[in-house]
Amino acid sequence: MTVKPIGDVLMEMKKRYDKESHGWRVLSGATDQGLYDTFILHRDRLWQMKTEPVNPFEVIGVGTTHRRVDEKLHNRIMQEGKPFLFQIAAPQRKGVVIAQGIQRYSDDSASKLRTVMSDRQEALDRELETSVRSMSLKRFPERHAMYG
Repeated sequence: MTVKPIGDVLMEMKKRYDKESHGWRVLSGATDQGLYDTFILHRDRLWQMKTEPVNPFEVIGVGTTHRRVDEKLHNRIMQEGKPFLFQIAAPQRKGVVIAQGIQRYSDDSASKLRTVMSDRQEALDRELETSVRSMSLKRFPERHAMYG
């Protein structure tokens, strides 16, 4: 599992979506560290994006792909939570990839999903969080100087 920019993760999902547009599930939830996890499931593949809000209209973040997941278990967890509208726009070299629709939002369900995914999930979560914090520090050094 490698950590990638959100735009790369969305392009990977778009290629799969273009082949089969049915059966997708989305779940988001906040972490204890003030970041957000968004999980997108399609059959045996689960994408995870960890983001930090920059303002009400923009986030920065990274993502990864989990292969060979337990589709039934993950699908059940991802149907918990409250319905919520979402939209992600990721600039690409040639245009923009936009993902939008209705997702589920539940901090508890997102946390539960993180715990059942893999033995390496804790280390991966730290890597994703470190990558997001590093991006934030580079882009907004004044925030980190102000808040520590």
